[in-house]
Formats: sequence, C-alpha cells, structure tokens
Amino acid sequence: MLVTRLAEASRFNFFLRAMPPGATRAAAQAIDASLEHLVAALAGIDLGVPPSLLDVPAFRARTHLPLRNGGAGVTGQAGTADAAWAAAVAQALPHVSHHAPDVVAAALAPPPPPTLQLQHPPPRPLPPYVAATRAATAAMRAEGPTARERLEGFDPFAAAPPAAAMGGTPADRPLRLQQLFSKAVNDDREKRMLAELNAGAPPLARQTAAAFLSGDNSGGAWLNASPAFPPNRLNNDAFRAALRLRLGVPFADQHQACPHCGGMDDAFGQHAWRCSGLRGAGNTRHTLTNNTVLSMCQHAGLTATKEVPYEEHFPRNPGAPADSQTTKNRIDTLVQLPSGTKIVIDVTIRHVTHGSSHEIRGASAAAAEKDKVRFISDRYTIPSRDIIPLALETYGVMGEAAKNFVRSAAKNKAGDNKVAYAQLVNFYRSRIAVAVQRGNLIAINRWLYRRRTAAQGSVGGGSG
Repeated sequence: MLVTRLAEASRFNFFLRAMPPGATRAAAQAIDASLEHLVAALAGIDLGVPPSLLDVPAFRARTHLPLRNGGAGVTGQAGTADAAWAAAVAQALPHVSHHAPDVVAAALAPPPPPTLQLQHPPPRPLPPYVAATRAATAAMRAEGPTARERLEGFDPFAAAPPAAAMGGTPADRPLRLQQLFSKAVNDDREKRMLAELNAGAPPLARQTAAAFLSGDNSGGAWLNASPAFPPNRLNNDAFRAALRLRLGVPFADQHQACPHCGGMDDAFGQHAWRCSGLRGAGNTRHTLTNNTVLSMCQHAGLTATKEVPYEEHFPRNPGAPADSQTTKNRIDTLVQLPSGTKIVIDVTIRHVTHGSSHEIRGASAAAAEKDKVRFISDRYTIPSRDIIPLALETYGVMGEAAKNFVRSAAKNKAGDNKVAYAQLVNFYRSRIAVAVQRGNLIAINRWLYRRRTAAQGSVGGGSG
C-alpha cells in the first residue's frame, strides 16, 4: 500500500503535466480503476461483486482522497489532471509570454460571442499550443476562488511566483503550485461528500460518514508506517480492518438488533465501541497504546515509567470528590525531566462518534483532553501544565496535547537537526497510530464473534 501511494500512483503525473487533460483522460480513468480494485482487494472485497451495503461511489472517491481528508491517499489521476496541467501551464506562461506574447494574449482572451452571420467562413482552428494553453487557463479558473485565494496573489506572468505564496525552493515550486490546486479541489470534494452523507441521512449513514473525520496529519499516520520496522508493522488482519474502518467498508452483510444493549448493531463495526457489552476491548487498546507511548519516551531519551500510583508522587486534592478518596489511581506514564519536574501522561481513546462530536474533526479528542485534565486535577494537586492528556480517536486522530508532546519528544531526540526532527515526528505518530489500529482489530474480532454467536442462538458473554 505504501509503495502504491508513494510510487506507482504518482508515476503518471509527468504525462498529466505534459499533455492536455483531454489527451490523458481515458488512461487516467483506467489507472484509477486499477488502483481502486487494488485497494478493494487489500480491504478484502471485490468491486466486481461488492458487499450489498457498500457505497461503491463513496468508496472509490475515498480511495483517492488524501490522508488529511480521510481517504486512502492513493492519488486519483483523473481528478488530478486539470490541476496538474494548469500548474504546468502556469509555470510555462512567463516564458511563453516572453517569447510569444501574442500566443498568450490569444489564449487568455475570452472566446468571441456567437454570431448568426453564417456567410462568414468558419474560424480557423487554433494552433495546438494555443488551444492547450487556453484549456489550462480555463481549468485554473474552474477551480474557483478558493484555489486562487490559496495562491495569495500569484501572477503567472511574473518571473517567479512569490516565495510567500509558494514556499519551498524555486526548483520545487512548480509541483507546489500543483499541490495548491489539488488541495483546493480535494477539500471541496470532501466537503461535498460529507454534506451529501449527512443531509437527512439516517444514523447509520452518518456513522459511516464519520470515517471522513479520520483525516488530518495524524489520522492516517498508520498508512505511512514503514513495515520494515517491526513495531510499525500491522499484520494482514489488522491492516484490512483498519482500511475497512477508514473507507466505510462493512464487516457484515446486514444490520441487526443487539441482544445486549437493545441498540442497532450496524454492519460497519461502529457498535464495537458503542455497546456496553464490549467495554473490555477498549482496555486492551489502551494498554497497547500506553506501552507504545512508554517505548517512544524511552527512545526519545526521556526518563519514563508506567503504571505508578499517583500517591507516590502527588498528594491528594483536599477537595477531591468523596467517592474518589479511597480509589487507587495509577499514572499511565510518568516522565521525569532533568529539571526535576514530573510530567503525567494519561492515554485516553474515544470513538469518533462519541456523543455529538462526529460532526467536527478532532472534537472527540478535544473533549477527552478536557475531561482527563479535569479528572486528574480534581483528585490530585498537579499543575495543569504538567498533565498531558494524550487523547486519540478510533481512526487515529490525535488531540493537540498529544501532537505537541510528540513534537517535544522528537525535539529532545533530534536536537537542532531539522531533518531528523521531521522524521522522528512521523515515526512517533506512526507508532502510536499502529498501536491504536492493533487495538481496533481486537475490538472488531470480539464484536464479530459475538455477532456470530448471537446469530447461532447462543449469545456469548460481553467480556469473553
């Protein structure tokens, strides 16, 4: 999957930039179809005979959405064609304008109004390079004001795009321009798909749409994990389950009533985290993630221990709730800084559809952060600045406190080496995301086992 995303899916980009979209459309669509079937096979389904509950058009679209938009990150060639061609022409326009200003003027001029004077001879066809340039500028205009605003005043006739708008070095700015166009297109596509799924849709469709909310730089980190490093390796079952959750692929053929809680046991696996009879699965996921956080801290050179009693390091808050006075709570991970300050890291993982927060990306993690800080502060005298609520969501999205801690750990390990710092941030995010997905597989397997036993008429225990 990683090779497909980073290598195979991008190899056709040269032709998209060098040829008008009309000339590459058929080939681009054929490549997209092949990539969609490949991703479907990795998810354990056949698009030729898809599951009855699968929204095939949505699956195809999600396959090609970037990771930050909640997709599989497999670049769609047909959807990229206009942006690639427009960016290539925008790069070439200053040079064409210098050598052939009439060509550029003709390309940018609006088409003449239709005429009824049929006695005039038909207009001569435009030279191919003029027609191609006109098609590219039309594609640029078609992206709408959002794309143009992202260019921050970019002038295609300037000697070079403004550095503030493009970023990077002059050598990579042509590709950067294409990325800006593509980002605007993909952001708009994600918003439209979410709106279609949420507008008047029943709860099950809304739960499926929640997979889109797995998008940001941390939500798809497990898809960036290199399998060459064992701690970052997902086995086939875990990878398949994670991909199904992300792309809205059902695990079962039908929805059914849950005999434990009386709610709707949906076929997409959402019930694995919503049913009171399956609470134990979340504990396993928490343990796997907490072990990974401890390993990450030690790799970053931090002095860390796990599962130590709060009372050994922090006094109880005199105003603690009465029902917590005798409860022995343990710190998930305690980090001792060289200055002597003790940092409490508490892992908490929530499902993305927790409460009403499925409407907003990262809202579950944000709510979990506040709840965790409040819980600890109410019971122990710990400054809130020394509490790191490492909040995550089922699909992998990290809360802001978790992201900041990952950056701090990477900085502690890399020092002033910016390249090493960037690599470590991605490495640590991937490790945590992989741990969450391993825990998700355990929850899914337990849910599927209970589903099978319920169908056979002998319902298994909720904690078995």
